[in-house]
Amino acid sequence: MGDILKNPLPVVYYSFAVDSLRAIITKKSKKSLQNLNGFFWQKVEKNTPVSASLKAQIQRKDYKGLPKPNRCTTAEIMRISEGEHLASFLTFKTTQTLNAQSDYKKGELGIHGLTQPHEAPKTIYKPLAHIFSKITLSSVDVCIDLPSEAMPTIEALERFCPHPWIRTYQESIYLNTPTLKGIDRIIIYNKQSKERTAYPWTRIEFTCKADTKLKEFEAPFSEIVRFIDEVYGVETPTVSRYNEQMKLLTDLRSYNQRRNNPK
Repeated sequence: MGDILKNPLPVVYYSFAVDSLRAIITKKSKKSLQNLNGFFWQKVEKNTPVSASLKAQIQRKDYKGLPKPNRCTTAEIMRISEGEHLASFLTFKTTQTLNAQSDYKKGELGIHGLTQPHEAPKTIYKPLAHIFSKITLSSVDVCIDLPSEAMPTIEALERFCPHPWIRTYQESIYLNTPTLKGIDRIIIYNKQSKERTAYPWTRIEFTCKADTKLKEFEAPFSEIVRFIDEVYGVETPTVSRYNEQMKLLTDLRSYNQRRNNPK
């Protein structure tokens, strides 16, 4: 394992990071965001020219472990930064769950892919800090990458999730109702295969419950660390990367200075 870590890889192993943010907002609030950078919302349809990973994140059709009521019914995207990085686009979708609750005027705002082999440009964080400082989060995805090819056994995972709610699909495992406090879902998948890399790479994503502003959000690291320790034997992941991202996501000074002093 030590030899692997000496290689100049684009993956930071054993470090927590923020990958996605979500919030339930009204369609009126969604519309007000489109003047942020002069871009506009675009409906995502079958032939919309967006990357497969972005379309999958919105529609979640490839996430076979996701309960059907939470799947997308309509979806839109809005560019907030140049480039084709997954995090260059805000997403907005309505779901069967919101429709069933008669919340037809609401949808899920999201940003995804903040932690990828090619890091999201830091310029992306400025508009995100402005947007998410004003709304209440519904969930945050905290991820960690491990230099492992092996997937855990179902028996090992049953300590953290009832067997009927554990789903497998291709090279991914979904824990849809884990018993860990503050966590709604866990996804474990072979990132090496997905990204076609030559080095071992397993990613674990924890969808953490949130009902607060981003600045006040606290990830349930004690529960996450317990899971990683018991399943993978990793006792001391670092939080430096996570802390750096959270600082960028909650620091409005540079954004406000830019708006008050345009070039």
